[in-house]
Amino acid sequence: EKIAADAAAKVAADAALLAATKKSQDLARKQNVGKSCTKLKSAKAVSGVKFVCVKKGKKLVWAAL
Repeated sequence: EKIAADAAAKVAADAALLAATKKSQDLARKQNVGKSCTKLKSAKAVSGVKFVCVKKGKKLVWAAL
């Protein structure tokens, strides 16, 4: 019983961590995608999400990979 309870607790903790990570990545995308950048093809990573500077129309903006 104790082993099953420990396994269930670990699964729940992993799920909570995954949800928190996904939420922070979604927030990073929302805050950075479409914002202006200065150098074409430059890259940065925020909360595990990689962004690259791309040309959209006449502007340079961040896009998520």
